[in-house]
Amino acid sequence: MNEDKRTPDSSEVPVGGNAADVPAPPPFFTDFIELLYGIIAAPVATLRNVAQRPRPPIGPSLLIYLVVILVNVLAGGASLLQVWRGFLEGFAQTSGGLTVPIDALPSGVGLVLGMAFFALLWAPVALFFKAGALNLMGVFFGGRGDGRKLFAAFGLTYAPTLVSVPIGLLLGNRPSLSGLALAFTLGILVWRLILDIIAIREVHGLDTGRAVGAALVPLGVVLVLLIIFGAVWLSIFASLFAGGL
Repeated sequence: MNEDKRTPDSSEVPVGGNAADVPAPPPFFTDFIELLYGIIAAPVATLRNVAQRPRPPIGPSLLIYLVVILVNVLAGGASLLQVWRGFLEGFAQTSGGLTVPIDALPSGVGLVLGMAFFALLWAPVALFFKAGALNLMGVFFGGRGDGRKLFAAFGLTYAPTLVSVPIGLLLGNRPSLSGLALAFTLGILVWRLILDIIAIREVHGLDTGRAVGAALVPLGVVLVLLIIFGAVWLSIFASLFAGGL
């Protein structure tokens, strides 16, 4: 049997060392479980570990990211289906009944599964562009990181949204608790942003202030563009209505 004689590339070999000094990566699913647990229980130490590895755990991190995306899409779809069924039941009561039974109408399960399939196709592309853009920002702010490590780290920073799934299912269909659900969602988004900043800091070796800048400058640019785009469209619609009057 032929042995695998692949030698690590220069990015995998420690400075002043050789290929034999590079530790073998842990088994795939062991790494998957440890990274998933670590990003929830000890996020800073886990992201630092990813940044310091000679070989970034791209495979396990990408699988964690896809699992998180799939769970969130399916949970969101389930909530939408519940809202849709509630709307039909309310409409049937107020209008004297539907022409066909509710159970005979399309359930929407196929639509949710289609959304999940599309999300699994698009999510890695979105993660790739996000890692590429913020890696450039990290370099711009004086970092020296590896884009592959940032890609792996960002795959982990989405994991905390798993916590929001059961909370969202419990609170999402209760109008009296909508404010609490919104506050919880905003908290998860802030948590994710903080993890992104930590990932940039650890991978690029930046101080916290510059890591914040690297993370927030692109976000600020996007917000400004959205505001400009929205203002332009509002002015167009306003002029059309004014002309029609």
